[in-house]
Amino acid sequence: MEITINQARSLYVFNNGDCVTTRGFESLFKETNALAKRLKKPAYAVTDKEYGTKRVWNNHQALIALAKNRDLGIWFHAETPLAVRRVLKKAYDEQWPVRLFYGDTMTGNDWLEEFDVLGKVGLSTGALKVPLLIDDDIGGPAILDHCIVRIVNAKTGVELFRHHNYHHGVFTLHEFFENEYEAEVRVDNETHARFKSIDAAYHWLAFMVGKSFLKTGE
Repeated sequence: MEITINQARSLYVFNNGDCVTTRGFESLFKETNALAKRLKKPAYAVTDKEYGTKRVWNNHQALIALAKNRDLGIWFHAETPLAVRRVLKKAYDEQWPVRLFYGDTMTGNDWLEEFDVLGKVGLSTGALKVPLLIDDDIGGPAILDHCIVRIVNAKTGVELFRHHNYHHGVFTLHEFFENEYEAEVRVDNETHARFKSIDAAYHWLAFMVGKSFLKTGE
């Protein structure tokens, strides 16, 4: 595999002949040092002066090889808060569903994501078993655990985690008659979504604020 470094975009670029993938400098740097600490291999830790160099990648790969012989449990992003880690681990251990809310962890602002936010916590394969959001036992995407601003137990409705400054825009519901649509939801007075019925709009609103755990559109 050919590895090149794109300094302008702060990316490692990997070309295996069939496809090209990338990995950000910051992500790889932090994960390498987290692995070195977890595996108690300080010699593989990298310094700020090595940020964005191939040594970070080489050390990362050496640590991954060592991790294959270790059970590191659930592997979280280096910036994921301890409170979020605890909730996701408990959800995985006890296999109850969660409703995740992603957002800006600096400000607490909810991004209002409506897809890939409801399911049970599973684990990926490989040396680093990252948390996945499993939908109806058919698999699912990796959880963006470092971007979570709120978690609700979708079985009981109990809120389990909330960013200290969690907030979202102001929702308003309006009648809207055009083509097949009858309702419109605005966020901070800007059109966010349109619906074929008032009931569908109410259902969407309930899902977005964590009061309903049926998938949107049901």
